[in-house]
Amino acid sequence: MNKTWKPIVAGVLDIASGALSLVSVFFIAQFGGFWFGVAILFGITGILAVIGGLYAFKRRGWRLALTGAIAASLSIVPIFIIVTIATQLEWRLFSILGIAALVLTLLSRKEFRGSTELAKSVKARDYAGKKMREEVERIREGIKRVPKR
Repeated sequence: MNKTWKPIVAGVLDIASGALSLVSVFFIAQFGGFWFGVAILFGITGILAVIGGLYAFKRRGWRLALTGAIAASLSIVPIFIIVTIATQLEWRLFSILGIAALVLTLLSRKEFRGSTELAKSVKARDYAGKKMREEVERIREGIKRVPKR
């Protein structure tokens, strides 16, 4: 498999977007009440984005990397919530990071370790099962040949 730059860049973008989402948690939590629940939601998506970014960076667990990229792309929501705290340009920037990470993760699916190694392990398991069945059959034939007393 040819390794490209896409999963690494997607991982970096996920981590950056997740970190910015986690920073926004502290700004949102200061409002209290309903906004505290919103801050928890952004905290969860930020943590998922960082974890998914780490998996994308290592090219492992495509599903978890995709989940992190989706969580990173959800960072577009603070545009509508925190307009008074920062300029819209900054929030659009890290929502674009998440969308770019999502696209790159989708394009680099074949480079992740789980997709090809899983197929190899299934073939190895099937081959080992076939050999084991042949050995059991050989032992049964040997037992049938033993004379009875």
